[in-house]
Amino acid sequence: MKKLWMIAGSALVMSACSDNVAEMNPAPAGNNDFVTLAEISASLPATRAYLEDVEFGAGKEVKTFWSSGDCITVWSEQEPERLLLYRLKSGADTPNAVFEVVGNEEGVHGTQFYALYNGSSSASKQITLNSVQNNNINRPSNNIAEGAAPMAAYAAVEDGSLSNVRFAFKNLCGIMAVTLTTDADAALGSITLNSTANLTGSGEVRFVNGEPSFRIGANAGKSISRELGNYKVKGGEPNTFYFVVPAQSYGYLALDVMSSTNPKPVWFRTRTIADGLSVGAGSITRIANVTVRTVAPHVYKVGDIYPNGAAGGDVKGIVFEAAQDGQSGKIAALKDCSVNGTEVSDEIGTYYWYSWGPSTAALNSISDGKANTEAVRGNSADYPAFAAALALGDGWYLPARDELSTLFDMQGELINKGGYQEMLGIAYWSSTLTGSARAKKINYYDAVEAAMATVSLSGQSTVEGSVRAIAQFEIK
Repeated sequence: MKKLWMIAGSALVMSACSDNVAEMNPAPAGNNDFVTLAEISASLPATRAYLEDVEFGAGKEVKTFWSSGDCITVWSEQEPERLLLYRLKSGADTPNAVFEVVGNEEGVHGTQFYALYNGSSSASKQITLNSVQNNNINRPSNNIAEGAAPMAAYAAVEDGSLSNVRFAFKNLCGIMAVTLTTDADAALGSITLNSTANLTGSGEVRFVNGEPSFRIGANAGKSISRELGNYKVKGGEPNTFYFVVPAQSYGYLALDVMSSTNPKPVWFRTRTIADGLSVGAGSITRIANVTVRTVAPHVYKVGDIYPNGAAGGDVKGIVFEAAQDGQSGKIAALKDCSVNGTEVSDEIGTYYWYSWGPSTAALNSISDGKANTEAVRGNSADYPAFAAALALGDGWYLPARDELSTLFDMQGELINKGGYQEMLGIAYWSSTLTGSARAKKINYYDAVEAAMATVSLSGQSTVEGSVRAIAQFEIK
């Protein structure tokens, strides 16, 4: 089946009439209410695509056309095991076509009929979603046999007249769309989706009260790939790739992209792209819009300059905490804050934690200083130590208790790296408040004792509180 663009939430309408598009052959003896379908007239109305994409736009009306060689499996409620194949007779490249029974068969007998368009050239009630889909690389397939969403339909005879037999096809699968952009010209070898739910396999179409449904029951798999061969993409230009999948809810989804083996070197990238989404029958669901780096990103470790390769004034900080894959973590500023806060002393750059009265902010996270800092951003003038960190720019914040403790533990790995200055203050503020509502205490690092300590808000002037800001990073 050809499409100018794509099937999305489509309905196919088939009709048969005794005048010129279907024959009413004599029914078998003893089955005088039966009719026989030798030919079937099928019409395809305009369908509608809902994916917001540069290729077709949200809500763009599109036409669906039949293709030469299209086949439909038909059977009846009365003879459920007698499956007959109907092949396109006329109407290719148009929305209106006639199908005729293949071979010397006289057609399906019965009063209630089922039809399946599954891309198979042999009669079958089965739908199979292969683990490798090779059809049209960067737009939905023009033909169901090449991987577009299978469809099924039910029709019943009314008043013994074939003219009342009308098939309204419904989509049984959905389409996932992945848009990716490479940072440089590249040759792509394959794209693979991995999920906690079944993406591939086979199953029989079932009808309940005329409504078709499909569920994978055999050869189930949780990965689906599109083999691209040596598909060349231009850096900076988005490309959208499509996968036909069961219409259902999905949990975790990950995307693997591999370059072609030519040219070398081969690169491989993995991205988590979704954690909970639903794909509707006949719908197109964009599940990812990602940028792929053709050059392997630097794997950061403690003590690395950030960003990698920076020098002089381009050094933003030094990594003091890194994730296992080295693609995210936390950096510390190169030196203590010394301006843009209410300083206790201009000489040693120390700050009051809070400027007046009891703090009412809920700054109770011991591990997320960013959340604590965001909680007071709107009135940071009342929180001098926080203001000093925020003054460094986007992303900087006053570390929480555990973050500050980790930073001190890593000092030996940071000193003299990229201009990093040792933390020589007597005490360093954290952003964490602990204690009851009437006895809130500020958590700080006591450099003399080399341990975390607390002080009341009213007693903060007894602590020469320095500030060393930190920030988070993530390589996308």
